Amino acid sequence: MNLKIEYDPKKCIGNGNCEKLAPHYFKLNNKKANLKSSTFKNGLQILEMQANALDIERAISAGKGCPVNAIKVTIGEKEEVSATVKTDEARKITAKYDDNKEFVLDPKGYFLIRINQDKEEIEVAFCGARNKVEAIVTGKKPIDIYQTSF
Repeated sequence: MNLKIEYDPKKCIGNGNCEKLAPHYFKLNNKKANLKSSTFKNGLQILEMQANALDIERAISAGKGCPVNAIKVTIGEKEEVSATVKTDEARKITAKYDDNKEFVLDPKGYFLIRINQDKEEIEVAFCGARNKVEAIVTGKKPIDIYQTSF
């Protein structure tokens, strides 16, 4: 069967699931994955080949294991793993909150979140007491903030 793997290195966060699940196809280099034996086209690494059932299973596992949807897997004409996040059917919810009625300060503290446009960074600060910042986590990507904070 014809197997096509398309990998977007710009999306990669270096999690390494692809290499763990499909070391025949992926190798982690400098905190980014590399799709072995691939060609480079339009910013993507692409590998096309005739594959057996085991090869296909490995490729699908790598695609599904990628936490940032950087891997697309197509078998024949059928897209088995998409690299596109679909939002067209998502419910849109508008956040509503009345600070004057609902705010209760957690005795353990609270977080402040802001975008520093000058530095193009996200800043998350933890306050253990009212208006007293104890720690500030900064990063360029939300996943960096999340992984560092939690």
